[in-house]
Amino acid sequence: MKKESLTGRAIDSYCTACESMRPHTIMTMRGENVLKVTCQTCAGTHKFLAAKPLGKAEQAKAREAAAATRRAEMRKASFDEALAQLNTNKAREYNLAEGGYKINDLIKHNVFGYGIVDEVEGRSKMIVRFREGSRRLVFNYPV
Repeated sequence: MKKESLTGRAIDSYCTACESMRPHTIMTMRGENVLKVTCQTCAGTHKFLAAKPLGKAEQAKAREAAAATRRAEMRKASFDEALAQLNTNKAREYNLAEGGYKINDLIKHNVFGYGIVDEVEGRSKMIVRFREGSRRLVFNYPV
């Protein structure tokens, strides 16, 4: 059973001349995909656009958001791989008042979960890598 062609029928499309969503007439199709349309307002013929195309600033924001998502996924994967190599039973409970943290120590934070000490800054700060990202934590702090 052949499908009926939609050529000549009305469809809403973004008009590049009118710069808004307008009713259009379908001019050409390839299979089930609409290729070209003619605007019923200005009579301009152009490619079918189901929505307004993104501007350059919007495209840049979308690309950055996608890149940030990919970076976060990679960071989580690399953290999970590093955590798998450590014995979580030997994780030290993070304590603000205690000291003696060293690079590659595994700690357990009551909010952020397991973390790996990446850097110790002086006598009272350290950078700890958690699954959701790195945090600067304080230690040797009198409570």
